[in-house]
Parts: sequence; structure tokens; C-alpha cells
Amino acid sequence: MSIDPGRRGRLRRLLTVALAVLTALPLTLFLAAERATAAAPMADPARSCMVAPGGFLSEGPTDWRSFPRPLGKVKMAMLFVDFADAPADTSVDSELEIFSTESEDWYATSSYGKFDLDIVPYKRWLRLPSSLNEHARTHPLMTARDSRPDVVTDDPMLASIFRNAVQLADPNFDFSQTDALLLVPSRRSSYSRGYATFEHISADGNTILAETNLATSRYRDGHILLNHEGGHLISLPDTYGGPGGFGWTGGWDVMGHMWGPAPDQFAWHKWKVGWLDDTQIACLATRNAVIEHTVSPVETPGGTKAVVVRYGTNTAYIAEVRQRLGLDTRACDTGVLVYRVDSRTPSGSGPVRVMDSHPNTGCGNNGLNDAPYDLGSGEVSTFTDSANQVRIQVMAKSGNDFTVRATFGTPAADDFAMSVAPSAGQVTPGGSTSATVATSVTSGSAQRVALSASGLPSGASAVFEPSEVTAGGSSRMTISTTASTPNGTYPVSVTGRGATASRTAAFTLTVGAPPTVEFADDFESDKGWRVNPNGTDTATSGRWERAQPQATSHNGITVQNGTTPGPGTHDLVTGAAAGSEVGANDVDGGVTSVLSPAISLTAGVSYRLRFSHYLAHLDNATAEDFLRVRVVHDGGMTTVFERKGTASNVGGTFAAADVSLTPYAGQTVRLLVETVDAGTGSLVEAAIDNVQIIR
Repeated sequence: MSIDPGRRGRLRRLLTVALAVLTALPLTLFLAAERATAAAPMADPARSCMVAPGGFLSEGPTDWRSFPRPLGKVKMAMLFVDFADAPADTSVDSELEIFSTESEDWYATSSYGKFDLDIVPYKRWLRLPSSLNEHARTHPLMTARDSRPDVVTDDPMLASIFRNAVQLADPNFDFSQTDALLLVPSRRSSYSRGYATFEHISADGNTILAETNLATSRYRDGHILLNHEGGHLISLPDTYGGPGGFGWTGGWDVMGHMWGPAPDQFAWHKWKVGWLDDTQIACLATRNAVIEHTVSPVETPGGTKAVVVRYGTNTAYIAEVRQRLGLDTRACDTGVLVYRVDSRTPSGSGPVRVMDSHPNTGCGNNGLNDAPYDLGSGEVSTFTDSANQVRIQVMAKSGNDFTVRATFGTPAADDFAMSVAPSAGQVTPGGSTSATVATSVTSGSAQRVALSASGLPSGASAVFEPSEVTAGGSSRMTISTTASTPNGTYPVSVTGRGATASRTAAFTLTVGAPPTVEFADDFESDKGWRVNPNGTDTATSGRWERAQPQATSHNGITVQNGTTPGPGTHDLVTGAAAGSEVGANDVDGGVTSVLSPAISLTAGVSYRLRFSHYLAHLDNATAEDFLRVRVVHDGGMTTVFERKGTASNVGGTFAAADVSLTPYAGQTVRLLVETVDAGTGSLVEAAIDNVQIIR
């Protein structure tokens, strides 16, 4: 056995438990931990919600070079020590009953089976060479402290206790696989403070970095104290303190009120130590944005466990669900617990603060034990921090799960777009026709949209299944006529009304004999459209092509639609591939054009051009960006349709277009479709589908 003198005697204060506890019948614990490798970086997007590092024990990311990583088996040697002037008056077996396997089981449950704490006892008392009185006389920790609250001065006597205990046990105990060290002094000893020291102790070819706890407790605390002290072993700070000793976190965390009614670890702590992975954290770190997720209880495995809003370098709000499950069966209230973490705040000084939804009441002898937000009579469903522009709302609950919405800053208002496909239908009197009404979120969050239709002829009615959708969903519209419905062509307005916006889409209903289709192309096969027909296109990417589109989006806005209006899977689209990012294959650098095959129009006949389309762009677009359809005819070219960009976010939702081609009857024409990204650089996508010329 040997000691690394370069590391000897570095002492850090871990905790000072409540005075009533510290002065009662003592049980002293020492925890020593093996040096681990550095932590691997967390993956996006949750990574952006982890706050910056703080001090030694903080709410920031853990430096695993100083703590044992609590994944898989961690073997803890349990040594029992006494002193000549404080000899043990109990058997080792009776002391083992204090712990049994309860702490091992507790951590297995809290970690969802990821942390296997294996306590291996040496079942005999080890008599230390120094007396307890001698240790008390030479113990500088009792009188001298560093100016920093989490650091105390050197204590070679305390270090010698660790070395002597390991040395005494070493001939009969195998330390070769030891990850941590737990020393249990006799009950007659009287330590009253908690400390940590770092010592390199080598035994049986294994080096142990002594991350050591020294704390006292009532005999009855048993494994509950080890549950708390074990949290320090894996880098978690004390969260108790404040008014009444537990006025910052109440009974919601074992690192605070270890005897509280709901002592399971916070979701933030479970993420910090690796029991939750990044996919279980819903992160909001971008200002002027909103997210909404269904969150399952912390006490059960699987699912999203927390919504995190990081609003500062060192600060974040967390919303998690707490239920009377697992380790929290004694909880006196349930719901969505909201709290703030600050990695700048030292251990024991309030690094976690629970937000109280009921500041004037409490339960379980603490004012914060009824803190969760909830829905229903007498409940509060919304937390707001106006100064930092953070709002957390409980939107719905189903069983033990809650839907939580988080807002940071001032996001764009909730809005949606709507389209009808096909955009026209024909019936004989007494018949019916159907179309799909599709909606999409263009900004903010999804809202409920009620559907209706107007402009129907007499004897006709419209039914929507369902009659109300959440933006992003679709409904089937069926228009039915009677035998008395007059023949004719009727422009029908399909309206969607939401809480913050109303939108309409056009549908043309023809009653009577169906029109004759002169030309049609759904782009499921190649009918002779030519890209860059004149060799003058300047676009460097996002050129027109007939393809199956791949969806792209930006902050919830669909930029390139990954579906078509139907019935097929292809359309005419600008850069069909999604690429590595939303702007990888959009239109850039100028114009891209595509020309239809020749179409002969009979003289003296009325013609109409119908097609589905969209021009999608972000709020960096201008009126110089556009989608345009021109007719190439005997006299030159004439624009018959144009959509221009605006300085707003517009999603890629298909809409119907219907224009007259009657002026070109008697000629052979072609359709020239152009999209332009001009002016300043902007993100632009466009698509065309279901082109028809009817008479």
C-alpha cells in the first residue's frame, strides 16, 4: 500500500446536515472513489440545454476524472473502525442491518437499473492506532477553514485514518476491484461534520482516489443517509437549505430533504449522471421559440422525462412529472414540478430552487411539498418568469403523463396554412365529390381548426370528417348535391377557423356534364418537360426536376413538402432531395425554369388552366423571389400566374390555381414555369403538380 503525497490532504467540505441531526447519536461514513475517465460529450439537441460548468459540486456537467461514473457495477468496500477510547459496543452484523441491501436497491430503482451499487463488507472491527481524543485535539478542521465555503484546510490525521483502515484490512480483504470506500466508525465516536478528502490509496494493485464523505447521523437514519451521501459520490451537490432548512427544494430530492415524502432524484440529476439519455430531454435554448412535449413520470423508465429551458449560461428551468410511484409513494401532491438550476451556486447554498404553484399552502410539513403545477379546480397550470421571458404551461394530462409547453422569449404567433386537393370536382345532380383538406403549422404552435364551406349552390351540402383538426392534420370533405341542384360552375370557399387565425382555400364545384380535359400531367411519368429550355438559367442549386420530394423544415415550418396533393408520389419540385440541412437544395443564385410539351388549343373554345402549387420561404425573402407561370404563344410570352415572396415565414402547403387560357384558343402553346431566388440570399422552395387544361 502507498500514498501519493502530491494529492494528500486536499479537503473539500461536502455537507452540513441539520443541527438536530448532527448532534444526535452518530454514524460516520467515508466514501472513496476511483478516478474515472473524462465524460464523453452529449449529443445535440439536448446538449445545448446543459448549463456551463460550476464549482467542484455543482449543477453543471460532471468531470468524471474526479468521480466514479454510476453506470454498471460500482464496488464499495465497507470497513468498520473503532478507537481505543471509543471501542465498538455492537457487533458488525448489527451494524450491517442498518444498511442491508436497501441502499443498493434504492439506487437500482432510481437509476432504472443502470447503477449497480455493490457494498462488500469486511465483517470485523478494525482498531485504529490513534485515539479518538487525539484525533479531536489535532483535527484542524474543527478550527481552521479556507475562505471558500466548499474547501477546508489540510488534515493529515484524517488522511491517516483512511490509510490505516485500508492497511489493517488489506491482509484479509481484496481491494483489487474496489471502486469506492465506506468507513463506518463505532457509534461511540462523535464526529459532527461532513468532509471530503482526495487521497491516492493503492492496495492490491488498484489505486483508489479517495472522494471521501465524513458525516454523522442518527442510528435510525440507516441507509437513508447513504442514499444522500452516495449522491455526493457521483457529483451531486446538497440542495437543502433556505427557510426552515428545506425551503429551497422541499421533500422532492434525496440531496435535499433525505427524509422527504418524494426523495427520488431530480430528472436533471438523473440526466447529469447518465441515467437519462439525451433523447429523454426536450430542450429549448433558442429565444423566441416554443416547444410542446408529453412528459412521463420521473419514477418510471422510458419516455421524455423533462422539458428544459436554458435561459442563461449557467441557468435553466426544468419541468418534470412527479407521481406517487416508485420511490415517491409517500408524495403528498403530484403533477408537473418546475425548478431552476444554477451552476454558479455552491453546494448547500441553493443550486436548485423549486417553483411553488401554491406559495401560501403546503403539505407533509413543508410549504414546497404541494409545489407541482396541474390542471383542475384549485390548481395552477402556468409558471411565468417575466424577467427572463420563460413560461411553462401544463396543457393536458393523460393517466400519469402530462403535456407540457415551454416558451422562451416572444415566439411568432400561432398560425397555419390550408389547402384542398384536388382543387376541383364535378358531379351530376344528385351525386357527390370528395377532396382532402390539409393544414400545416406555419409559425408558433399547432392550434385546433374548425372547418366549414361556403358558396355552395342550392341543394348542396358539405360534410367534413373530422369537422375539426389540429393544425398539421387533414380532413376529408364530401360535397353532396340533390337532383334539383342547378347545373353550373361554383367557386366554393373552404374555411378553417383557429384561435388566432382563419384561413381559406378555393375549391371549384362543377354540377352537370364533366369538362373535357385537353391536357393533364400528374408527373408520375415523363411527358416531355424540359429544364432550362433556353440555356439561360442562373440558379446554382434547387433546379426544377420531376421527382419524389423529401421533406425539409425549419423551426416547425415545412419548407419543402414531402408529400404531393395526390393521387401519386411525384411532382415538379425545386431540388427534391432534403440534403444535410434545410437550405442545402433550395433555389440559390437566380432563376430556374422548366418548359412543358406543346399543347394544341382549338379555336372558339373556352379553356382554363388548373394546377396545385406552393412557394415556400422564410422571413428573409423579398418580392424579388417568386413563382411564375407564363404561356408561350404565337405572339410571345404572357404571365398568367405569379406568387411573390414576402418578409415572413410561408410553409410549403399546396394551394389551387385556376386561370383562363381562352385568349390563346386556336394556338399551340407551352407553359413556362419559373422560380427565382433574387436580391439578397433567401431560402426558397417551390412545387407544381396536377396540371390540367380543361374546356
